[in-house]
Amino acid sequence: MAGRFFTALRGRRRSRQNSFNAGSLLLLLVAAAVLFTVLRFALPQKAAPAAALTETPGSAGSGEYSFYLRILSWVIPGLGDAYRLPAVSAVEESLREKGLRSFTLSGMRDPRMIMLTQLPFLTDPGIVLQVQDDSAAVAALPKIIIPARHTLTGEGKIIIFHTHGTEAYLPDAGKDFSFNLAETVVRLGKELSDMLEQKYGLPVVHDQTIHDRDRNKAYETARPTLEKLLVEHPDTVLLVDLHRDGIRREVTTATLDGEDYARVLFVVGTRHAGYEANLAKAEYLHLALEELAPGISRGIRTTPLVYNQNCHPGAVLIELGGHHNTLAEARRTLPLLAEALARLYAGP
Repeated sequence: MAGRFFTALRGRRRSRQNSFNAGSLLLLLVAAAVLFTVLRFALPQKAAPAAALTETPGSAGSGEYSFYLRILSWVIPGLGDAYRLPAVSAVEESLREKGLRSFTLSGMRDPRMIMLTQLPFLTDPGIVLQVQDDSAAVAALPKIIIPARHTLTGEGKIIIFHTHGTEAYLPDAGKDFSFNLAETVVRLGKELSDMLEQKYGLPVVHDQTIHDRDRNKAYETARPTLEKLLVEHPDTVLLVDLHRDGIRREVTTATLDGEDYARVLFVVGTRHAGYEANLAKAEYLHLALEELAPGISRGIRTTPLVYNQNCHPGAVLIELGGHHNTLAEARRTLPLLAEALARLYAGP
């Protein structure tokens, strides 16, 4: 009799304990929902600079910094810059001066856009990333028709620099990145500079400053270097940012006359006013390379970013091979690239 009594008592206790646990869980969920709602409306809504999609200025929601993006700013480098922007009335002017646009949910709902803004060279040319540019400033522009012989005048300097100067070639360096510049794109920049000076008699400035000790901030770090170089050399007509890509070898390698060459890709950021001038230079260089050695160029990738190309109309970002290419393969391509640059510089 006593045993049945204690068994029943333990059953009641378990029942009350289970009810308590379920009630506690429900209270926690309700508290979390209330906190989320309070934060959603309590946090200020601001505009954030970035090179991603933007709503048409003046449309509903334009310039708003959503709660979702505010949360992202806690974990994605660069979005925190939003809090340093001026008041909303001056945001558009500030962004225009920086050559930037504002984030909106229309672009940030796509995980590829988040990845692309953080890893500019992640995309594979074999994968077509359709990014619609619906900003009024760009949409209003007429279709670009690039002249077949869009060349320069044969006067002024060429500056070669490296936003990612530690990009190395794996077969030689044994790693993807190296601070031994003899193993990186900086060495190729020096050799390209020498070719342009010695073979073509062109005035070249080669800057070897390392900007990618923190790769997340490399473009931001490189900006003061570029501004200083352009002040020191106001007659600059070409600004070459030399990189190497980071995708599979079969995409970045071409075989010409039985030898392997590193292929060349031109990258143009379209998130700034006047990007058409940069695109025209890249288009000419691509066509020149195709004339010199068909297949050596991978073409032109336009990306809704800036890449500091808004600081000069002659800014060109060049990817010379990939991390699986050898230095020898990249060096074989240098004379072809030098010839294409010399043609662009010299004019008709």
